[in-house]
Amino acid sequence: MGPAGDVSVVIVNFNTKNALRRCLLSLDEAVEVIVVDNGSTDGSVEMLQEFSHARLIQNSANRGFGAANNQGIQAATRPLVLLLNSDAYATRGSVSILASVFADEGVAAAGGMLLNLDGSLQESCANELTLWAVFLRAVVAREIV
Repeated sequence: MGPAGDVSVVIVNFNTKNALRRCLLSLDEAVEVIVVDNGSTDGSVEMLQEFSHARLIQNSANRGFGAANNQGIQAATRPLVLLLNSDAYATRGSVSILASVFADEGVAAAGGMLLNLDGSLQESCANELTLWAVFLRAVVAREIV
């Protein structure tokens, strides 16, 4: 099973039918896909029938983003979990590349590079997460704000 086969992708949805379709189309079928729907009324749930490899957890009401992600994580059966927003999509092979970094035992968490629609870097990336960086953000940044 390659690196993508080690990944459960959790997607929280609330009335994002068209974006969700694009997101699902971008994923390699080797990944486990879990969509947690928070009570959508836009046909999202019905659209999911097009994706036999996607598992649906259907909430009758909007439980919120965090709670829905937790539901998806609990349902995941693969060793790695990727939280992916319904309005995002993966480029070909990117999930496998991201999963492959976990071959290094020193890696505990990782995130993909986010790009804007024009291909430019979305300012959501950070340098290597170190204890010093966490300390500075928690203590020094708090003093500035």
